[in-house]
Amino acid sequence: MRIKDKIHAQTKNVNLQKVLNRYKCITKENPRQSTGRGMSLDHLKNFKSIRNKERANIISRELSNITSNKARKSLEPLQLDKEEFSPETSSPLGGRLTFAKMTRTGYIPVLPETGFKKKQNQDSSIILQNFLGITNNYFLGVFDGHGTNGAKVSGFIKNAIPEEIKRAYEELTSPVGTDINSNFKTMTAGFINKDKNPARLDTYQNLRFRTKIIEQSIDNAQKKLKNRAIDIKFSGSTANICLVGPDHVLTCANVGDSRSILIKCHNEGTKQEVWTCKALSRDHKPDLSDEKSRIESNGGRVACFRDSNKKNIGPPRVWLKRAQIPGLAMSRSFGDEVACCAGVTHKPEIQHCPLTQEDKAVVLASDGVWEFLSNKQVTNILTNYIKAHKPRKGCEKVVSESVRLWKLRDSVIDDITIIVAILPSSQDTGIRGKGVYSSLSCNRLPSC
Repeated sequence: MRIKDKIHAQTKNVNLQKVLNRYKCITKENPRQSTGRGMSLDHLKNFKSIRNKERANIISRELSNITSNKARKSLEPLQLDKEEFSPETSSPLGGRLTFAKMTRTGYIPVLPETGFKKKQNQDSSIILQNFLGITNNYFLGVFDGHGTNGAKVSGFIKNAIPEEIKRAYEELTSPVGTDINSNFKTMTAGFINKDKNPARLDTYQNLRFRTKIIEQSIDNAQKKLKNRAIDIKFSGSTANICLVGPDHVLTCANVGDSRSILIKCHNEGTKQEVWTCKALSRDHKPDLSDEKSRIESNGGRVACFRDSNKKNIGPPRVWLKRAQIPGLAMSRSFGDEVACCAGVTHKPEIQHCPLTQEDKAVVLASDGVWEFLSNKQVTNILTNYIKAHKPRKGCEKVVSESVRLWKLRDSVIDDITIIVAILPSSQDTGIRGKGVYSSLSCNRLPSC
């Protein structure tokens, strides 16, 4: 085959729908700066004309590793840059978690205007030990940015949320009579009067207080974001956080489509040993009945992007009622000022889950993992690594498998971030917590 024919064949195979599926926001702003999940309409026009002679050579080189079946079969083992791997681990003894986190920058083969510069990783993650000054109290979080300033938004939110929770907790547990310019004590006064127990003001373990603290802290983080010098008209971030404390209650708060699961082992050490998982959050998609209802009642609409032939392309998105913006493919998010006018909210869904001896690990990940891997598949991949207390190897395997599936099934690769936290064994934890209070009904959580 002549070189010219090869170039034509490679560029011809690029699928517009696959590219559109991977962009959270379609906007007319900053066509030359749109990165990550924000794809401008000008970029769509450029993509459609990508097969012209001037661009053919460049595009074919960039797509050769993806569009060629021969290249796919000879993929090199996954290599991660040092700065993309965070080898944060701790001892499994003494009631502490064993944990690791890993992130991998995605890949966009098109958009010639960017000069084919390396894609910016818009994911962020955080692990805080002895959170709030409480021994063996952990804060875990994964944040997936989108739009031109998605990396800035996720990076800001990952620090703002724990800072606000810490401030709220310190104010709630401060001595009575201290002059504090805050509404947290007023907010919780109803709980104290109802329980007739002022001492409850001093406990982080009370789940109702914990829920209110998280809700108010997330609200404050959103307000602070709006006051930052970051353009968030068409940029935002998801947030999936988990708090694991010495009271043996796991609390998950979720905004957007990042996800966390709890991995369990039944009948451990017997022939009937079975590994399962429980979803701790649900993906906030615009076509969910309750999410769609809220969007429509706030002046927005839910529809897929349509091409010139009125054919639906990609997932359902959020639009203004009378304008073809912003095209956000999630129903809850931080930032995204334009989408907020269409019913998108930053309000979290919170789940409290009492831990038992069957609970073995918590996994948080951005949708770069969940796009092609189910909760059960991730559980199956991690089982042996959890048994061996090797979360780092488990992270590497999940990321490697995610990248492999992206290369096989799509023309782009999303940013991939994962945290694996192995819970301490039963002999280290003693009697685990009982009781549960949740602001998210269990029947609304997807099954594994």
